[in-house]
Amino acid sequence: MQRTHPRPPETPHPTDTPAQAAWDWGPYEAAVTRWADLTGQAPPHPVLPGPRGKPRLNPAFVEWMMGLSTDPGWVTAVPGIPRGAQLRALGNGVVPQQALHALRELAADTTATGATNLLTRHVAATT
Repeated sequence: MQRTHPRPPETPHPTDTPAQAAWDWGPYEAAVTRWADLTGQAPPHPVLPGPRGKPRLNPAFVEWMMGLSTDPGWVTAVPGIPRGAQLRALGNGVVPQQALHALRELAADTTATGATNLLTRHVAATT
């Protein structure tokens, strides 16, 4: 059976950057490249070695996928937050681009019904 998910290079090292060690993104190569181009940020390694050497999800990669990488460290640079809590916070977070779209749709709906409120004025002021 052929692997259909990203796999690390032959000898990954946790301090390698994407420029130092190529990463095989497999079928996700186009999406990763497109997102890196849109954000202007190279993707961090998606996994890091765990305590027993097995790969585990890198919270910085999740942060990058959510579009928070334009100001890295929204969650991952906060001191004292363990990896599990970082992933939980990111998992419970909202992708900013989705939130903006939802607010615009809500504002358009309230405008169409003739309602004006603080949300409508706020979204109009920020677009």
